[in-house]
Amino acid sequence: AVTEALANAPGLQAAAAQGRAAQWNATAAGRARFGQLDGVLSYSRFQDDQILRPMSKQLFGTQGFLGLPWDRDQLHYGVAFQVPIYTGGRLSSTIRVASLQAEQASLFTEGTRWDIRANTTALYAALQTLDAVAVALDRSVDALAATHGRLTLMVEQGRRPRVDLLKLVEELEDARGRRAGIE
Repeated sequence: AVTEALANAPGLQAAAAQGRAAQWNATAAGRARFGQLDGVLSYSRFQDDQILRPMSKQLFGTQGFLGLPWDRDQLHYGVAFQVPIYTGGRLSSTIRVASLQAEQASLFTEGTRWDIRANTTALYAALQTLDAVAVALDRSVDALAATHGRLTLMVEQGRRPRVDLLKLVEELEDARGRRAGIE
């Protein structure tokens, strides 16, 4: 029962997911001290033959901009690297906070596991107790029913007063009501 409860507990699965997310955040925060690397790539294709060249012919004569060293296709690329030199302890604090959150999530997950184990065990013990009480009440109802039959004969023969039979009927119905309450 404990194994099945641990395997199917949605709260435990959510707590485990939060723990993994907090661990990933702590890892990401720790990597921030290595800096940041950015790659840049851009490509441009200019349409100067449709706009600039006709205008330049009118401005500069037959050669215009045609004689200038324009490149229609241009490719730009580069790499940028940023290193955190001094951030006033913010980076160390962020890493420490993320680590503490990961530890907190891990402890919460483990606590949830133990709560599920304790609750499952308590429910199992309560169920066993209720089953034992139900069996005891069944036996009590059977004994009272047998006594009811004998007492009815005694009342009919006049050896016992009717009040005793009424008390027994009340006790029998009370036992049946407690049995129904257990169910």
